[in-house]
Amino acid sequence: MRKFFCFLLFAAAITLFLMGYNTWIQTEKVVVSSSALPEGFDGYRVLLVSDLHARSFGAENKWLLRTVQTAQPDLIALCGDLLDEKEQIGMVMELVGALTAIAPCCYVTGNHEWAAGCVNELSAALTAVGVTVLDDDYALLERANDAIVLAGFCDPNGHTSREARRKLVEEIRQVQEEPYILLLNHRNEPPEVFADLGVQTVLSGHGHGGVIRLPFVGGLLDTDRTLFPKYTSGLYRAGETSLVVSRGLGGTRILCRPHLPLLILRTEK
Repeated sequence: MRKFFCFLLFAAAITLFLMGYNTWIQTEKVVVSSSALPEGFDGYRVLLVSDLHARSFGAENKWLLRTVQTAQPDLIALCGDLLDEKEQIGMVMELVGALTAIAPCCYVTGNHEWAAGCVNELSAALTAVGVTVLDDDYALLERANDAIVLAGFCDPNGHTSREARRKLVEEIRQVQEEPYILLLNHRNEPPEVFADLGVQTVLSGHGHGGVIRLPFVGGLLDTDRTLFPKYTSGLYRAGETSLVVSRGLGGTRILCRPHLPLLILRTEK
């Protein structure tokens, strides 16, 4: 009986540890330097919020909002998969309304918004509260008399294509001379994809940190069930391109802490 009781205590401790670990938000500072970044944006802070999947962190998301506030972002990038079902729009919008009070927000679709069939409704709601929705589109960010391009690719579950992506970048280059492009793209594609387009910095999610993270190994599974995926968490480079991948906040995960990368842009001199 004593051994059985000890086993139950051990099992309960492991369960509580796993539950706590999977709700303990990690803010990770990621410094990205580029000679193409205008000096006016040196030190600019972008918080990457991805793969929420309608998860809550405390009553009215107080833990998440407190963490975001502490990060002091200049911009909050919402990189898709905010929800799984259309009925979750109201809850998500309560959170987004609070986020817009902290910093300007921008958004690109993830595969789950398209699967839920609520892209148009969610995008309209986000636009109504001042979020910049980037659906194969771009906007200019201005700071200290300098400007960079903020762009976003629609998720492949929607209407986008490789050709549409390339045309968008070509359009940006026709309008802006030697632009610095900060790109939101939900899926954690290889950085070489974006280096080929000439994009300097990319923010992504989608991979849930490899779903199961093993010590000294990293992610075990991609969301498409590929073993040992390469781009699941942190900073990756290809030439002059930097890819920052968030492990996300919600969704299926084991030994994978919720992740809020804080991108700090630096001018390389």
